[in-house]
Amino acid sequence: MEELCLLLHIVKRKELSEKALRVILEEIEKRKEIYTSREEYNCMRLAEEILDSSKERLAVCREVQKKTDTALRKYTLIAVTLFFLVFTLLRNAVNEEEKWEDGSVMLFAAANLNDKYDTLDYNTETLFVQEAETSDADGDEMVFYQVMTEGSWEVTACVIPSQEAKGESRYMMFDDIQSEEIKQAFEDTLNRRTGCKQRRLFWDSSMYHVFDGVEDGFFQTKYDKDFEAFIKRESEMRRDVPRSLTAYLAREPDAVNGICEYYVPGLLLQIEDRLYEDRPFEGEFLSEIVRISKELRQCALNYHIQVRGITLPDYLFEGTIEQAESGGADIEELRAKVYERGYVFGTYLPGDADDDYNK
Repeated sequence: MEELCLLLHIVKRKELSEKALRVILEEIEKRKEIYTSREEYNCMRLAEEILDSSKERLAVCREVQKKTDTALRKYTLIAVTLFFLVFTLLRNAVNEEEKWEDGSVMLFAAANLNDKYDTLDYNTETLFVQEAETSDADGDEMVFYQVMTEGSWEVTACVIPSQEAKGESRYMMFDDIQSEEIKQAFEDTLNRRTGCKQRRLFWDSSMYHVFDGVEDGFFQTKYDKDFEAFIKRESEMRRDVPRSLTAYLAREPDAVNGICEYYVPGLLLQIEDRLYEDRPFEGEFLSEIVRISKELRQCALNYHIQVRGITLPDYLFEGTIEQAESGGADIEELRAKVYERGYVFGTYLPGDADDDYNK
């Protein structure tokens, strides 16, 4: 990226000779094809700018033929320098055996984030990369990278190795920049489907820990206000992620988008009857639970996610949920209260066809 920016600056600011511009056009055309095949969109855009600027400069050269011997020597030197610069870039790009170091991962992360969010805020000066390791099912070590912003130890993104294939990027990246917005969109979607706003969703896979892997709340796909399109694309992309690096793939292969818990307020007496006397829910509350179960099962199927349906007594619901959402209680404390006074009326997996509550 830095070398391409330098080259663009030279093309725009220097009065290069026609010969130098032709060398640049020829070599950058090749680079553009490589960037396109590797989906390196930021580099591809820079290459396009260099091509456009070179063509404009070439048109000027054809009209203005005022060159002195001193200028000719200077332009020839620049042309040779640029030729070797581009040749070095091409050699490194086609060398498939070359291993990327942390600096290259940092460049990849910066370019990926800038392209994904249409910004220029991320670069090698604002990001820090830390290498981490985990093990797969056979005990073999797998290396991935945690990307942090300058001045903070909070992990912003995780860069993980992909299945290398010709013409594809050798890395994939998850980030949590839109995490809260995405989780809220899923909760709104579930509330709309179940027909009531007084529900709370926690999208959390931490009940199945994977040490030194991608944490909960990190996504590959950009969210553009269309949750259905987002979750479909995310499902497709996550199927290519090594399972050992992801908490959400630890138990249920089809639940590639993670584990959720959906909390519903209920009548204290009916919940206590269900807990202590094994009596079924009755009346309108039974109908509501059956209807919610149907929607949760369909969501699990559509969104490739595991969902647990949980009901808490009314008097516990608001206080407990508010405490968890404000950061006063973590997810484990919330689950402890569920085990004590709440009731899990169903666990819905992408492959399930039956209603757990009716079972």
